[in-house]
Amino acid sequence: MHVAFLSGMPRTEGLDKMAPIDAADDRFECIGQELFLFFPNGAARTKLWNSLMERKLGVAATGRNWKTVLKLNAMLNDDRE
Repeated sequence: MHVAFLSGMPRTEGLDKMAPIDAADDRFECIGQELFLFFPNGAARTKLWNSLMERKLGVAATGRNWKTVLKLNAMLNDDRE
């Protein structure tokens, strides 16, 4: 599981362009400015690369694996206490 944080709201036509990409078992779901990605065969084998997402969606993206997102969240919560 990975998350791509987008610099803005992706255009609907961009999401439509990503839908037909033959990405084998890989899946994605866009919720707001985040693109949640599932790579059951590993991120190294996916066709859903950051540059492809940025080109199709028309926004900049930076991706992180879910484990990293959870660690960053824990660090933020520790700083607030």
